[in-house]
Amino acid sequence: KAQKSGHKVNEVDYNSTIDKVCMNSSMTAVLHGGKINLHRVTGDPDGKDTRSFPEDSDDAEITTVNLSDVFLIYGTSTGSIAYESLEDGTRSNEFRHMCGIKSLWA
Repeated sequence: KAQKSGHKVNEVDYNSTIDKVCMNSSMTAVLHGGKINLHRVTGDPDGKDTRSFPEDSDDAEITTVNLSDVFLIYGTSTGSIAYESLEDGTRSNEFRHMCGIKSLWA
């Protein structure tokens, strides 16, 4: 008989349908409504470690996301692929393509 050892560490409500969830050992990235919320797995009650993408309201809709140990990687409907550093919160790299990005693998 298997034992259940898991327990809930965090609960977050989103205002739209969740399209994709990615996790690493410390962070969670949730794609919903063309936006990403990035926050700690264990929660962030004061909001200091929570970020939202796109950061500018006139940026393109985000269509896909992935998460590695060091980067948040996302693609947009206008063909951009962005690498955001989890360590310092800066955009490390961005590639632009002629067509929209549908999926990514990390």
